[in-house]
Amino acid sequence: MNARDLMPQVVSPSQPDTRFTDPPSVREAVNNTLDPAMSAPNGATVVVPVYLEQQPGDSIRIDWNGFGAGGAPVNYDATQPVFGGDVGKEINFTVPQDIVEATAGGQASITYTVTFFWEAASPSPQPRPQTSPPLTLTVLATSAELPVPSVDRVTNGMLDPDANPAGTVARVPAGVTQAGDIVRLYWVGATTYTDWFPVNTGTAGKELPYDIARNFIDENRNRRVSVYYEIERGAARLKSDTLRFSVGEVQLLPAPDIPDAVDGVLDPTGIVDVPIVVPAEADLEPGDNVTVHVDGPKGSDTVSRIVPGSGTGQPLTLLMAVDVFRDNLGDEVEVHYTVSRFVDGREDVSDVRTIRVRAAPMAFPAPRIKEATGNRLEPLDAVNSLTATVNFNGAQPADEVQVTWTGNGIDGSYQSEWLFIGSVPRDIALDPSVVAFNIGNSVTVTYEVRRAGASVGVSDSLTLDVLALDTSPGGPLPTPELKDIEGDELDLELVANGGVITVTPPWPLIAEGQRFWLDLEGTDGDGNVHNYRQANGVLVNAQHVEVGLANRQVPASYFAPLADGSTLRLVFKVTFDGSSNEADAVTFPVRTYFVGKVPAKLTEDFESTENYNFPVNDTQHLEFMDVTNLAGLVRFASSPQFPDPGTPVSGRMLYLIGVARARVEFHFPVRFVRFGCWTGPRSCLVYYYDSNRVLLQAKWAPNHGSAPGAWVDYSRDTADIKYVELWDQGTNTQLDNFTVET
Repeated sequence: MNARDLMPQVVSPSQPDTRFTDPPSVREAVNNTLDPAMSAPNGATVVVPVYLEQQPGDSIRIDWNGFGAGGAPVNYDATQPVFGGDVGKEINFTVPQDIVEATAGGQASITYTVTFFWEAASPSPQPRPQTSPPLTLTVLATSAELPVPSVDRVTNGMLDPDANPAGTVARVPAGVTQAGDIVRLYWVGATTYTDWFPVNTGTAGKELPYDIARNFIDENRNRRVSVYYEIERGAARLKSDTLRFSVGEVQLLPAPDIPDAVDGVLDPTGIVDVPIVVPAEADLEPGDNVTVHVDGPKGSDTVSRIVPGSGTGQPLTLLMAVDVFRDNLGDEVEVHYTVSRFVDGREDVSDVRTIRVRAAPMAFPAPRIKEATGNRLEPLDAVNSLTATVNFNGAQPADEVQVTWTGNGIDGSYQSEWLFIGSVPRDIALDPSVVAFNIGNSVTVTYEVRRAGASVGVSDSLTLDVLALDTSPGGPLPTPELKDIEGDELDLELVANGGVITVTPPWPLIAEGQRFWLDLEGTDGDGNVHNYRQANGVLVNAQHVEVGLANRQVPASYFAPLADGSTLRLVFKVTFDGSSNEADAVTFPVRTYFVGKVPAKLTEDFESTENYNFPVNDTQHLEFMDVTNLAGLVRFASSPQFPDPGTPVSGRMLYLIGVARARVEFHFPVRFVRFGCWTGPRSCLVYYYDSNRVLLQAKWAPNHGSAPGAWVDYSRDTADIKYVELWDQGTNTQLDNFTVET
């Protein structure tokens, strides 16, 4: 069953008894604290629960209202619809990384608001959306440009443990604090010491001393110590660089190697144990006891191993449980080892390896749509199938993926089920019915990836242009026809008892819920407009989907007044998205009939037209032919250059300016076409087509020379010329006096 619920549910006219007591959460945050490095580069994921009382068609909006380190406001909101597969689960919103970074060093209050489907559709002016409690999120500063502390009597990286029996003093430098700050000092070694100091107006900007008792020096004799400080300023937490030194003379062993740390960064995702390698230069002997220490601001751990009998002078690998690294996600940890020698009990200490623990952001490139060419989808290429292809580096077979197509409303949108990725590239079938609701519009397609039940990211967006349908004559859309009327001539005696209009076969992408309009446009015997609306926004039903429109009745009273020699146009329109607004409808190819007998010869000299600039794809309807602008600048206008009648080009005419294209469609097939043309050498191409858009001939219009244009003639043995296309090649082309013979 599809995750998208296509049919609205019947709901109670009272508000659902739902209490949104759970605030949203941020997937990348730890204890409601977000390191911007953890959300880079795709942004932060705000997770919103969808309660069982909710239903498809509800909308959820998140609001991120915060401030950065400097106090500047940072606001962001986004809205998503609830799909059928979301109820009882979660919806993920992605807050762009630039919003996260603008909030760095500050806080954000995050809420979500639910607007119920039944209220959004209700005429009531008082919708009652519900808003969740806020999540208060602390966003760490993106970088801390604080100088290192100093420690009295540390010289050349060493503190003499016997220089002062009372201990020593660690100092936070002057110029880094403000009133209201809380400054915490950390002394990290074999034993750890922490102290804090509140800054007031009297101490702001001054050096802050912290006494380090003698016992902390003795307990770290012949060991390495790290000292740093943090400033808590409002919601921001700023960390200094670290001062590292030894207490007394220490012949340090080489630092351990951590193969999983790439360029000093360890990604703990998917790791159970972290190998830590004591190098061969540590000169290990059988029986030595090796202990690895991992120390970080959020937790520490150790692991020990006895050197085996075969371990003389060899590297030794110890496995540290990944938990301590995950606890320090987003921070630096220091890794060193100690060796208790089996022979003499001496304890040696290694140098420190400092690494940063950070989940490496996975890159999820935008999906592609298999039936599209690049980011352009021809709707008729997705009549029977619509397929999203997902492909990204680092995919694991047990990863799950869900594709979201966001288009025009809930009926024009779709969300797939969660599916195992298996292998990439992975094709995900979408519901092709959504295409019809998005014709002529853009949609966005993304996918989310879940690993071990937790989201690991949302892909970049594919912006897909769903192209407009080809409405040209002879194209894929059916043309309305008068049943049992053959050819282009309408004998009124044949409709003396009324007529039947058909639109068959069913048009591509037809679906229940679409709407259609059907108009007959003619002229009565007095020259007045004589129109009839046969269908006004009628809903497409199951029978229409099966056979098309097979029996649209038109009364005899409409046909009787039509003027002999006039034209009758059948105009059919459809809103593929079900809109009741006729302006949104797609106009199918127009069918034109000549009432009575078609004259043997007709001429259009454009003298009855007004000055008019055609928009592209606009069509103007004349007595026996229609003119459409296919590209560029096309207009009706008068020529001051050739005012005299009787020449190929004179008076009012049709202009093609620059590189422009126009199509002339005759209301009935003709045997002979002549028109006047004024153009430059090899500057206008002329194409002749039959009713099925089969090319009959292509030719260059002749150069006009010094004369006011030249005649362009084309004839056939049978009346099968239906269209003439004129392509200007870069100079102005003037066209006049279209004469046809049937």
